[in-house]
Amino acid sequence: MEHTSINMTEPAIKPMWESKTDWQIFQALAKKVEESARRKKFERYNDEQFKWVRDLTNLWNQMTMDGKLAEDEAACQYILDNAPQTKGITMAMLRDKPQRFKAN
Repeated sequence: MEHTSINMTEPAIKPMWESKTDWQIFQALAKKVEESARRKKFERYNDEQFKWVRDLTNLWNQMTMDGKLAEDEAACQYILDNAPQTKGITMAMLRDKPQRFKAN
């Protein structure tokens, strides 16, 4: 059986102390990879399986589209806008109620 809808959950309480969202953690990891890559002079990674070269010194900019996706909501909306099943669905719509996936 397939799931045919998408829904959003909000935090039950405000984040406490130094807690971070998953997206904030991924961004912090990207920054640390950049620092390590420069320090160790391992700045490029050649992925032969996918035939691409990744610049490890610019990982955060690549991951966040030069900061446009630095905020959690912007990243979520980007995913919604670019997946065929969720095109046209907004974060506001998801906050209101679950939304049905679009047919492929």
